[in-house]
Amino acid sequence: MKKTIFKVITIVMLATFISSCETDDGTLDNLEGESKSLLTENQSEGYLNDNANEAMSQTDPVYFRIISYDNPNGKAYSIIDGKIIVYVGTYITAEAEGPGYWKVTGDFKIIGDPTKRRVRILRTGRKASSMIYMYPVPSGEAGTVRTFVEVPSSVPPTASCPSSGHTMIEQIFNSVLDAKNYNTKYTYKWKVVHNGRTTYKTGRSVLLSKGGSTVTLSVSKNGCTTQSSGPKNYFVR
Repeated sequence: MKKTIFKVITIVMLATFISSCETDDGTLDNLEGESKSLLTENQSEGYLNDNANEAMSQTDPVYFRIISYDNPNGKAYSIIDGKIIVYVGTYITAEAEGPGYWKVTGDFKIIGDPTKRRVRILRTGRKASSMIYMYPVPSGEAGTVRTFVEVPSSVPPTASCPSSGHTMIEQIFNSVLDAKNYNTKYTYKWKVVHNGRTTYKTGRSVLLSKGGSTVTLSVSKNGCTTQSSGPKNYFVR
């Protein structure tokens, strides 16, 4: 009788344990199902990261770089105390990395289409001036700014371009031709044709061979129109 009661109690406990295990497995299944549902609702972690990267790329600032400074009437700029002094009459060529448009302040003037990525900006006066590139962002628009300080009055005037007066030739010592109004800031180039042979020389003077020669003098400077005189005939005894 005692053995029978023990078997019954054992069977009941075993059945209860199995039932409990089945309930726990069901709970785990339910939790796993809820997790999959939440992941489907939010797409995926990768998708969220992609959205964040996309938002960051839309708000990245658009930078621009200065390509060149050019002044047809002389020196374009100087660096004083670590600051770039852009002289009046200088053209600044700049280029932006993304779509947008250009704005300026002070004594700067945009030359050409301000909606182009590459632009030329002219320094028209000595005031402190800025060049600004505006670009779109999700909230509206933003800008990248570069400011240039005022041109101080103590800066010496820049050299002008050569004129026809710099091409005047003077014959000295019979066989030597000299640039009468020579200026070291310009480049002097001589073209000499003698007995059918052409030679080129640079500098203030040129030595001629005996006999007749045809001479042309050209005076140039970067950003300026080249001035020339000749051809003229010269004879050396």
